[in-house]
Order: sequence, then C-alpha cells, then structure tokens
Amino acid sequence: MQRSREAQPVTDEMRANYTAARAFLFGEWFGASLCVASFTLLYLFAFAAPGLSATTTLIVCLAMLVVGAFVFLRNRAYYERLEFPWAKRWHIGALVTAGSAGVFWLLFALLTTLAAFGVDVGPPSK
Repeated sequence: MQRSREAQPVTDEMRANYTAARAFLFGEWFGASLCVASFTLLYLFAFAAPGLSATTTLIVCLAMLVVGAFVFLRNRAYYERLEFPWAKRWHIGALVTAGSAGVFWLLFALLTTLAAFGVDVGPPSK
C-alpha cells in the first residue's frame, strides 16, 4: 500500500486506475512499435532477403501493420476512457510513433503508385 506525495492517502480506485492506465499505455506503445516494425521489416525483406516474393513480403508486412494498428487503437481507446491522464507525454509519444508508421506507409504507397505509372522513382542508373 503505497502513498502518494506528501503522505496523501491513495484509494483503491486510484491504484486500480493507475495500474490500468499504465497497462493500456504499454499496450499503445507495443502497437505503435509493431506499426513501425512492419515498415522496417519491409525494408529488411526487400534488401536483406531478396529471395522472398514481393507478394509474400507485402502480405506479411501489411498484416503486421494491421495487428499493430488494432492493438494501438484499442489500447488508446481504453486509456482515454479511463480519464486518468497518468503519463500524457508517453501517450502523445505513442501517437507520434504510430503516426510515423502511417506516414512511411503512405509514402510507400505513393512511390508504388508512381512506379506503376512508369515514373522512375529509384536512383539514377549509371
């Protein structure tokens, strides 16, 4: 039974809210990390493991993105439903991390679309 600062009593409800907020915040970060890892895995499969087919690579990476986005959004909704802003900076940081994965995937979609229309998006040939 811990006490907060200046020997203020901590209720059981506050302890439960703190524990739940911390768990959902960790879940947010896990989902955001999966989203970023999905794009990193795309690069790994494309350059380090060239024997894999493009379809398999894309399916695996998009599945990882979908799972990460689901975990992130679900935990974010639960965290906000608690109305216990335990660590606002970490909450915003998870949003920025997941958002960066979204930006990477949007850029990948743009480059893929441009390449499909015949625009040379790679480095210049020598």
